[in-house]
Amino acid sequence: MIEPDSQDQALDLQAIIAALLRRVWTVTIVLVLCLVGTGAFVFTAKPVFLASSLILIEKEEKGRVYSETTVSEAKADDYYQTQYRLLKSRSMLKRVCESLNLADHPEFGSVDALSEAVSIVPVSRSRLVNINVQSF
Repeated sequence: MIEPDSQDQALDLQAIIAALLRRVWTVTIVLVLCLVGTGAFVFTAKPVFLASSLILIEKEEKGRVYSETTVSEAKADDYYQTQYRLLKSRSMLKRVCESLNLADHPEFGSVDALSEAVSIVPVSRSRLVNINVQSF
């Protein structure tokens, strides 16, 4: 392999520095515009707060020993989809509003407002689910 001479590297570095010096105003203006744009975004962006809770959903079989092999995949999927819907149901969110006194909170004063803020995110190939609440 042929290695470049140190003189060639010095010339390349000198050429780069010379090119930057010729365009010093262009580089400065671009830098200032980037800083001003970033600063404007940072100071005007509305913060988003996220609370997340991870829960485990297990099936309850009364009076029997539960065997995973006896339940078909379709029934298992239906069961978990039902649980996800129940977690975000109006009656559940109403109970949450009442227990946490959210009627006094301007952002979560109604069940509908809380419903928009809550998202249910299942963890793939598990019985875990994330319950997320976003507040702006």
